[in-house]
Amino acid sequence: MKKAAITTTLVVSLAVAGLVRAETTSKVRLDSPTDREFQLAEQVTSARQKYMEGLEALQKFYTAQRQPDKAKRTLEELNALRNCPQYGYFVEVESGPALGGKLRPIAAADALYDEGIQFKDYPALPDSKKKWLEKALNNFRQILQNYPESTRVGAAAFRMGEIYAGWYYQDYSLAARYFEACARWDPDTKFNARFRAAELYDRKVINWHKAKSLYEDCVAHSPDPNSAKKAKARLDEVERLQAMRP
Repeated sequence: MKKAAITTTLVVSLAVAGLVRAETTSKVRLDSPTDREFQLAEQVTSARQKYMEGLEALQKFYTAQRQPDKAKRTLEELNALRNCPQYGYFVEVESGPALGGKLRPIAAADALYDEGIQFKDYPALPDSKKKWLEKALNNFRQILQNYPESTRVGAAAFRMGEIYAGWYYQDYSLAARYFEACARWDPDTKFNARFRAAELYDRKVINWHKAKSLYEDCVAHSPDPNSAKKAKARLDEVERLQAMRP
């Protein structure tokens, strides 16, 4: 029992050590808070991956050595890691499909999306609702990470934006970036992603420069005439507010 605990601790320590090394030896320039955020988020993602790879290797080793108890415990920890919420702290086009890349239906991504919608809409009581939302986020995130060429990539990003903008998270900046990603990764999206992003930058994040740009994009490209009309009306107001600034 002690050896198993020590082994698991060693794997975690190696993952953390990788994170610390990345922190101390990184050559990334830190010219702005955004640069720093990207670096730290990349380090967390790398540490997660190393931790998972270590557990997978350990589980295979115990299986090959015919140590079923240890193999079972390692597999349980691996499954727990796969199912725990892993947040997307930095949304950039590099983590999604290439601009202009052709999206295609992928059955596995469709299944993840459908299940994610079930989790998102699960009629749970308030004290347990966030657990279901975390499951939904995990499904949608898997689509972005594992199936970036899927036709579901834009919809997954939009649903993540809805969740982060909702009552249980209220992370309006992150939600806006996912809405932006939806429109960027799937320019023909049926969702009013541009308008939703613009509204958040306008009324919650208070970044009128971003809001103005997105309202203009919405007027030009929104698939929803009603959203385009509301964007045009609000665009005029944002321009008036900007003009009043000293």
